[in-house]
Amino acid sequence: MKLVSESIHKYLKPKPLEKVKKEINSLSQERKDQELITQSKKGNKEIVELLLDAGADPNVQDEWDSTALIYALAHGHKEIVELLKYYGAKNKYIK
Repeated sequence: MKLVSESIHKYLKPKPLEKVKKEINSLSQERKDQELITQSKKGNKEIVELLLDAGADPNVQDEWDSTALIYALAHGHKEIVELLKYYGAKNKYIK
């Protein structure tokens, strides 16, 4: 007996990396920047790196003037903090 139907199960499978890259590259600049902040909060390092590779602005600010770097730091995502800094994220309080 299957717990999840086949039609639902296909949506639960991870997408191939090339498909994710293609989807990210098709996003508008504004959407890439928004996603960078969201994924930095969530700790999705692989997606953050793909967004940065696709041109997301590492210094973009949200409506509260916070950046992906601030959110990654606040949520304890040290690897994302280092990744954002590598891509040029700056903050006067973080070296």
